[in-house]
Amino acid sequence: VSQSRYGSVVRDGLRVLFDNSNIKSYSGSGGTWTDLVRKTSYTDPVSAGVGNETWMGSASTGITISVVVSKIATFVGYAEHPVNKWVNTTNASFVLYHFGDTAGGLIDRFAWYANRGGVWGNISDPFLAVNGNTYIITLQYNDLTGGQLWINGTKSGTRQGSGSRANSTEPLKLLGPTGSTSSKLLNCYMWNRELTDIEIQQNFNALRGRYGI
Repeated sequence: VSQSRYGSVVRDGLRVLFDNSNIKSYSGSGGTWTDLVRKTSYTDPVSAGVGNETWMGSASTGITISVVVSKIATFVGYAEHPVNKWVNTTNASFVLYHFGDTAGGLIDRFAWYANRGGVWGNISDPFLAVNGNTYIITLQYNDLTGGQLWINGTKSGTRQGSGSRANSTEPLKLLGPTGSTSSKLLNCYMWNRELTDIEIQQNFNALRGRYGI
C-alpha cells in the first residue's frame, strides 16, 4: 500500500483496498495487488472465486468498511447497493444501501444492513446524503454492540444491531464508476477487525484531501 498515495491509512487488518483511480488494487492477507478496476459491477464481482469469509478471517468478530462515495442524483427505484456481499437477506454479510425515490422516508439515505445472528436488519443508522457531495462513509462493527456509522470522520447516529454476520459464500461486489447515474464509488477499504475511533479519524484525515472534504 503506497505511503505517498494513501497517506497514513491504517494497515493493520487491511484486507481490501479498491481505488477507482488506480489500475491495481489490494486484496487478501497476502498483500497481493490485483487488477480489480475491470471487475466493478454487480455481474463481475471483485473477489470472484473467493468463497465465504476466509479472506476476511473466518473467526473475526469485528469488521470495518470505509467507502468514498460521490452522490450524483436521486436513485430511481427502491435502492442500489454500492458495496455488497449477499444474494438475499438470509445470507447477507453486509450491504450498503443507497435508497431511492420509492423508499419512502429513506429516500436519498445511505445505511448498512446485514443478517446478524439470524436477524435481517440495519447495522447502522441511515444518513441523508446531498446530491453533488462526496462522503467518506465508514461502518464500525462488532458482534456484541453492533454497528456505528461514521460520516466524514464523525460519528453519525448510534449503534444499531448486533450478532454474528452471516458467512455469505457470495463474492464481494462493488458498484463501478460507470455502473450508476446516481452514485459513484471512488474508494473502498475493508479491515477484518473493528478499528478504534482514533484509527477511523486517522483514515479520514489521510483521505479527505484527495476528495476536497
